[in-house]
Amino acid sequence: MGRLKINKVHYNGDKYTYSSPKLTDGVNIIEAGNGGGKSTFSALICYALGDYVHMFNFSKTEVHKEVKNDSNNFVLLEIEINHEPYLIKRYFGQKQNNMIIVQDKNGKEESLYLNRQHMPEGQSTYSDWLLQKLGIEVVDVWQGTSHFKVNFTDLFRLIHYDQGTEPKKIYKEHKTDGSFISDSINVRKVIFELLVGHRFSDYYAMLGQLREYEKQRDAKKILFDNFGILATEMGYDVSSLPSSELLRKLTEDKLELQRVQLLRNDVKTRKSDSSKFELQIQQLRQSLVHKEQELADVQTNLSNVSFEQRDLIELKEELIREVSHINKIIFSHNTLHLFSPDLCPCCFNKVERVRGVCLCGAEIQEGQSERFFYNSQEYIEILRSKQKSVETIDVAINSCGKEITSLQQVIKQIHLNLESIRSQLKEAEQHTNANNQELLQLNERVYQLRNAIQYSENRIKIIEKYEGIERAFNKAKNDYNMLQTKVRNSQDAIELLIQAQIKQFNEIYNGFMTKTVNGVTSAEINEDYMPVINDGYYREASSDVPKRFLYFLTLLAMSLDSKNRIPFPQFLLVDTPENLGIDKDNLDKCMDRISELKSMDYQIILTTGLGKYPKTLSAFIKQTVIEGDKLLKLK
Repeated sequence: MGRLKINKVHYNGDKYTYSSPKLTDGVNIIEAGNGGGKSTFSALICYALGDYVHMFNFSKTEVHKEVKNDSNNFVLLEIEINHEPYLIKRYFGQKQNNMIIVQDKNGKEESLYLNRQHMPEGQSTYSDWLLQKLGIEVVDVWQGTSHFKVNFTDLFRLIHYDQGTEPKKIYKEHKTDGSFISDSINVRKVIFELLVGHRFSDYYAMLGQLREYEKQRDAKKILFDNFGILATEMGYDVSSLPSSELLRKLTEDKLELQRVQLLRNDVKTRKSDSSKFELQIQQLRQSLVHKEQELADVQTNLSNVSFEQRDLIELKEELIREVSHINKIIFSHNTLHLFSPDLCPCCFNKVERVRGVCLCGAEIQEGQSERFFYNSQEYIEILRSKQKSVETIDVAINSCGKEITSLQQVIKQIHLNLESIRSQLKEAEQHTNANNQELLQLNERVYQLRNAIQYSENRIKIIEKYEGIERAFNKAKNDYNMLQTKVRNSQDAIELLIQAQIKQFNEIYNGFMTKTVNGVTSAEINEDYMPVINDGYYREASSDVPKRFLYFLTLLAMSLDSKNRIPFPQFLLVDTPENLGIDKDNLDKCMDRISELKSMDYQIILTTGLGKYPKTLSAFIKQTVIEGDKLLKLK
């Protein structure tokens, strides 16, 4: 149950500067005339908290002129998280704004990455740090085959009441407005659930881990199946004897080899003179040893090439899966035209759009409309690259196959040569004395034992590898099954908990709405956690601002319940609500609901026009920027 509080807001650059008054618990009003910097104040807070701020993206057309034309400029927040003070510093400009500097009460500084894609492996982002301090776990959210980690900026969509979002949408617009993944119903539901219950973060963390376990299990199963097939093709039976039995047999063969070698040495000392055929026999034996070594070398080479071919086959299968996935994405685009900036994102009908103007009416740069991480042409180029890689791997696989065939022919020829040498050796040794015959038999036995030992050693290596892969697969399968059971057992408890939280939300929200908006007799949220007024029959557009503002205020009220504290950080940032089509009387009624909060253990920062608030809140004005004045001051 973390609490976020902002004590002061500072801006500093070579040209401009600003320092806010001290902000306190409860309501803090910053009022200003037109162009006085109301939105600038909110934007500075958002920027320091790691959010995307359009006016500070200097590559866009509509930007903050003073901030863009300043240099060496940064925003500095004095904040408290659970009453622990921190300084948050973020520079402006393309090169510096991916890092945020955090300083604790002891003066220790830490530079944290803002974006995960630019971060070295093993480090945490600023969002991870902030969520950890607030007691909210960083969880993975899956949408089909895509997934991403929930950031603080995602949760901030129900903490920052901005003026750039249509009130009926409730959630603050995401940076990538209209993104299928980031703004899906599933993601919005996750945001709500993470803010209203601690166990939901544990549950979603389990779901993310379960998906990771599933990937590991499937990958190890593919390796397990393919390795068994490859071992069989190489002539090794991995199913009959365990490696422990083979080790016992190998030990017996080695002891037998030592016994035979001792016996052979004894025979050599008793061997009679047979110099006539000794030279020939010696040469044949040398040839036999050379051929045996050559056979061992070729067999080793065959084993290496076979393993290389297996690795290439696995790589090819992985690429084929990626090609299939990209084909599905392209097929979805060809069917639904997901990447076209000229299609309505709601009904997918074609819209006659003026070049350089978005469907919503905002100015855009052509070619920058994004619904996914890549546009259609980039996905096609990726597909071609993957397909080319598959073709290249096919060539390599075929090359390995040819080399395997060639090596098998070489082995066959070596076996023929060995048979010929042994035949000649046998014929030569027939002319030697009985000792030589005995020695020949012993040599043959030594040869057989050495071959048996070599085969056993190779087979043991294969089986031990196979058993290790099998153990890893079984562990991955068991890990997945155990976590899946745990997830299933948690689902009922999670469902009961969310129903209890929804019930509490509806009670507070219904009370706020019926007191505030004329004609509203009931207000609750549906299964997607979106407001439903008067069972869906109330359609007055004038209720959109109260409907959204009181939704945010309800979350804040729930976070103040000492019996059921939720992860919502007891903080709201409200930016110029009067600009969203609501008259002053109804706006005052909305603001009056703040006085019904049960404690002062919260903070609301409200930026508004001059006098655009109820008289009951006039005591909470922290700063007034008069008409014609500016928030940022020249040095």
